[in-house]
Amino acid sequence: MVRVTIESDHKPLEAIVKKALTSAPPRLQRVVLRMQTYDYTLEYKPGKGLVLPDMLSRAPLPETGHGGMEEEIVLHVHSLISNLPVSKPKLEEIKEATANDPSLKELKEMIKSGWPDTKSQTPPSIQVYWNVRDELSEVDGVILKNERIVVPSSMRKEMLQRIHQGHMGIEKSKRRARDVLYWPGMNSQISGMISR
Repeated sequence: MVRVTIESDHKPLEAIVKKALTSAPPRLQRVVLRMQTYDYTLEYKPGKGLVLPDMLSRAPLPETGHGGMEEEIVLHVHSLISNLPVSKPKLEEIKEATANDPSLKELKEMIKSGWPDTKSQTPPSIQVYWNVRDELSEVDGVILKNERIVVPSSMRKEMLQRIHQGHMGIEKSKRRARDVLYWPGMNSQISGMISR
């Protein structure tokens, strides 16, 4: 097998392919697994540094049949969104609140364009996401940390109230929330709310 070097202007892709299969988010594990059959090195290069930019994506081959990785990814994304434990109206509300949240707008852009090399180079409004940056993705207007929804700041108070509706203890409430939701400082906010 011949080893090839792939140059890409998509910086997040570099971090994804360097991860061990078990440390990749579940929605990316299938892609990483399929790519392991090839002998390649992926290098990030800014778009202006690529001599033949996006040649393959600009001149795709005609469809050669059913299936393919792109179709699998689309099906997986659809499956992920449709299996979130959130009603459709609530999911739409989360999408709208995410679109209107300035720091989450900035976070979406960072997820798409790639993170800088250091935390200090990251915009201050999203530095709280630095330690989980490799676990974040954006799917259909919703930001996810692995399989959990990143809750916009305007909806966090409502989510805290929903978490505590069952009047469970601190640990059970945290566990219940961690199954579905995420925002920086969520655990301490749950603890504070319940202890009050």
